Amino acid sequence: MPDRKRFGLDGPSDLLLKLNWEIMQLGQPMDQEAIASYRAFNCAVTAWSLCDWTWNSASNGLRKRFRKESPKPSASNSEPLAALLRDQSRELAICQQLANGSKHFVLRDHIDEEISTYRSAAVHLYVSKDGQSHVVPGHGAFVLDGDHHYSDIGLFSRARDYWVEFFKRYAIG
Repeated sequence: MPDRKRFGLDGPSDLLLKLNWEIMQLGQPMDQEAIASYRAFNCAVTAWSLCDWTWNSASNGLRKRFRKESPKPSASNSEPLAALLRDQSRELAICQQLANGSKHFVLRDHIDEEISTYRSAAVHLYVSKDGQSHVVPGHGAFVLDGDHHYSDIGLFSRARDYWVEFFKRYAIG
């Protein structure tokens, strides 16, 4: 019987599709500053939740492989995979900070002081099929990682692309 607490999402591949949908929402114009935060919040939580979904759906053999490749092979629960992901993808390490910081209001583990977020006015440029450009004012969420600035769509697209490659590498799907 499928788990009835996941809204019909049956595995990591479904959650990856959700992340892709959420990233597409970032590209939609918005005129309310808070909506930029809501969309970024959702992307961060989904991108990092893929860690638990991947771990919990993995076979024992795949979990052993994750542990073997992890910098924390003896850690409990999904931490071996989480440590592997943080080690291999800076964008996912950032997503962990953002997801847990926003979900729990206060971040207590794996604190990275280099990471912060901000909202700002933004301009969206759209080019129609006939070549006409349209400028739409809006708002955006941004992430600062030391000296590196990410747009919301830039950060979460890179995190998604890492997951796509990860799923291919480990034959998840």
